[in-house]
Amino acid sequence: MKQKFPILFILFAFFACQNAVAQRGVFTMNADIGAGLPSGVSTLLSLNGNTYSISPYSVGAGFNIDLGGSYTIGNHIGAGLDLTDMIGFAQKSSINISSASLTIHKTGSLFAATPYLSLFTRAGKFDPYARFGIVIGSPSYTWSNTESGQNNVNGTNTNLYSGGFAVGWYAAGGVQIAMNHFLSLNIELFDRDLTYLPTTLTNTQAYDGYLKQPTIKLVTSESSVNNLQVLSGQVLSAYTPFGSVGIKAGISMRIEKGTKPLKAKRKRKKRE
Repeated sequence: MKQKFPILFILFAFFACQNAVAQRGVFTMNADIGAGLPSGVSTLLSLNGNTYSISPYSVGAGFNIDLGGSYTIGNHIGAGLDLTDMIGFAQKSSINISSASLTIHKTGSLFAATPYLSLFTRAGKFDPYARFGIVIGSPSYTWSNTESGQNNVNGTNTNLYSGGFAVGWYAAGGVQIAMNHFLSLNIELFDRDLTYLPTTLTNTQAYDGYLKQPTIKLVTSESSVNNLQVLSGQVLSAYTPFGSVGIKAGISMRIEKGTKPLKAKRKRKKRE
């Protein structure tokens, strides 16, 4: 939760500035939902008997919820900020040898702010647009192992990889369909390019009858004497793909230029 405060501060400052200048242009608020598939992937390895198989994965694949706003700064250009909460889809692999089996699930989570520039055509009811921006995110992911078969350990062992921020790129293209003068339907294809390097490993759940392991610091360099030894209190981290390609849909609401408070109109009437 603490990692979300800097991003919330950025969002607060952004909207404070937008409200201050909204009288001089068109301010648009939007709410979108969507889903993304793995992009910028790494490889999951599975073993079934004597057969190995591979599959792509990115813990950035998941369900997206967006809230944000933008401000028109020209006839065909705008600037905005989106706040995104991504709930990841589990990426599964397994190792099956004889009568024993190990199932692995990797599931990501992302809270991100995306400042962007937008280009639009003002073509009428169907208005194509494009957006390009920078993703500033606070990611994390879990790695869960479950055993089955003979001599298996009961329960699930889960490790949480967290800490630090990730910075990447965002690009999208879509169409805005006007429902009336103020409300529009947005349909958008997006690509979020993001890679994450966690700084902390926490054993949040241990196998039945086992104690949780102490929290470990993840580092980018380590002495060859202690390399990958948990007893040293730190191990090498690993870059993890957090990209996704997907589709979103939602509603946007326009606040037109020159909108004035009701009180100001009443004062003018009294003067007349």
